[in-house]
Amino acid sequence: MRGWAAVSLLLFSLSHFAVAADSETLRIAVAEFPPGFVSLPDGKAGGAAVPIVEAIFREAGYGTDLHIYPIGRVHALIEDGSVDVSVATRFFDTDGSMIFTDTPFGSIQISLFFREGVPGVASLAELDGKAVIIPIGQSTPLAMLQQAAPNAQILQPRTHENALHMLRSSRANYLLDWRDPIITLLTERKERLRHLDLPPEHSYFVIPRHRKDAEDLVRRLDLAMKKLIGQDGLPAH
Repeated sequence: MRGWAAVSLLLFSLSHFAVAADSETLRIAVAEFPPGFVSLPDGKAGGAAVPIVEAIFREAGYGTDLHIYPIGRVHALIEDGSVDVSVATRFFDTDGSMIFTDTPFGSIQISLFFREGVPGVASLAELDGKAVIIPIGQSTPLAMLQQAAPNAQILQPRTHENALHMLRSSRANYLLDWRDPIITLLTERKERLRHLDLPPEHSYFVIPRHRKDAEDLVRRLDLAMKKLIGQDGLPAH
């Protein structure tokens, strides 16, 4: 596996190569996930992962147009053809309508945060029957919890900030979410919470099956990723 620094150096060495003028530009929808993907004022995506995505697609022969969307909208946008590609875990496909690259783009670290004074747990299965906060649209944490603890009571605020507020307000004792956004908020506020890091989930490029060249696009992206970032993808973040 190549780390972020090694990938950045490689991107620098490849930066003088341009996409052919007649190459297709693909519309790519990503959810906000700092520091990898962050929303710019014009709605486009910025962040540390953007030049890596651009280099992968350039190597595969495509231009890119990346935009940030609420994660709950991404599935619908891909299905109706508004966007061509997204980045997601395999939990994203609930009906078999998507094709994923074989090679992961990276890994997502999901963590379980505990309210102060609450006993910790060793696995999600121990949350069965308990109230758990998961921000709305977070399909991967939601699917993980439903699989491990089908009788958990799920509370879904709109944002990561609202989720933290609910935890502090004792609406529930547990918060299941992507680790980095919560850690970032806690760091900004000089706060700390105990948490359990779960095994990382791989993220992949995902393409709708109804796209005529879906299999060829997946093949080209797989080849590009193996060349640029290795077969294991980027480190968990």
